[in-house]
Amino acid sequence: MVKNGTRPGRPQKIGPRQLRWLNRVVENNPQATLVEITNEGRLNCNSQAIQKALHKLDFNLRIPCRKPFLNASAKQKRLLWWPQCRHWTAEDWRKCFYSDEAKVEIGVRGGYERVWRKPGTELQDRYLRATVKGQSVSTMFWATIGYRRRSQLIHVQQRPPAEYRRPNNRGGMDLQQYCEYVLRPGFLPIWEAAGGSAEGNSLVEDGSKVHISGYTRRFKLGNGITCSDWPGYSPDLNPIENLWRTLKRRLKIPLRTPQRRPR
Repeated sequence: MVKNGTRPGRPQKIGPRQLRWLNRVVENNPQATLVEITNEGRLNCNSQAIQKALHKLDFNLRIPCRKPFLNASAKQKRLLWWPQCRHWTAEDWRKCFYSDEAKVEIGVRGGYERVWRKPGTELQDRYLRATVKGQSVSTMFWATIGYRRRSQLIHVQQRPPAEYRRPNNRGGMDLQQYCEYVLRPGFLPIWEAAGGSAEGNSLVEDGSKVHISGYTRRFKLGNGITCSDWPGYSPDLNPIENLWRTLKRRLKIPLRTPQRRPR
């Protein structure tokens, strides 16, 4: 019986040595594009061959996960905060009220969006993406949630120019507005219904200026509101962020109807 012998064929341009070099390049610079890797000049091949070699090394091009930036100081604060609550039980976490504000931009809709349409219908209203010339249409909301408790969704009104205290003021929420029009009608009722500080409850907020200012601290002290020691730059630790994501997604749905778009 005749057997076929081994045929040498064309030698590979990317051998084990080149694969090790390619692995070091991608490990040191994960943001490098195929064009940048090709222009390095170490591999005598095109971008398609490099892409196949990267797949062979189990590298795939993916959208990076988004996380809040933490500098060395913020990381240290997290490490110091963790031992204080690592032994908390479910009952201890149920005594926390999570509060936050969210800014919803209506004119600017981030990310890619695709529609199903037929040829020649690209200019019909139902297939257009609404845009706003100049500044986007935005509004701010405030809310707080707790274990089986939640506040009303408060719409934070933009202050008129007559109330601006600084030349660079844009009409955002100030200290008095936060205390008198947000905390007093929105938070105090559910705080008192839960028993307040006497039941071991605490308010969780971020490090915004309106939350930690002297005016706000005096208001909280006068109304018996106890705040939790929460590390800065930690929106990923606050469960109310999940609700804001749902709210923004639902507010985008009316924009798809031309009659409901902002004028």
